[in-house]
Amino acid sequence: MTNTSPMFSAFALCHLCAGVVVDEEQHQRFHEGIVKAFEDRDKAVQKGFKQHADAVRRVLRRAGLVKPEPKPRPRTPPTDVQGGMCSKCAGGLVTAGIDPQIPTRKSDATVPYLVCVGCLREIRRG
Repeated sequence: MTNTSPMFSAFALCHLCAGVVVDEEQHQRFHEGIVKAFEDRDKAVQKGFKQHADAVRRVLRRAGLVKPEPKPRPRTPPTDVQGGMCSKCAGGLVTAGIDPQIPTRKSDATVPYLVCVGCLREIRRG
């Protein structure tokens, strides 16, 4: 006998839920709806947990039991220090191997200083 006989039908079994499938596209949408419902529930539970945790943290902070979280400081490279960057032109700084050209103080002749590679600015240290 062939499958075109009225004795046989075109039903199939779903490998996920073991259900009898008549329309494959409709059954696929059924499974996608179940997955979406669980994802929506998961998002709602996570949002509720976050709101609850934030409320508990606020109450504990007001009671003085928990310190407030420090705000992160921006990570910028150091300026006007050896190995850092020039604050004027963002060029690299190196230690000068020669004496300063015009000492303004008596100790300037012995104080090491930095020179910017980009703008050739002298930076006194000390």
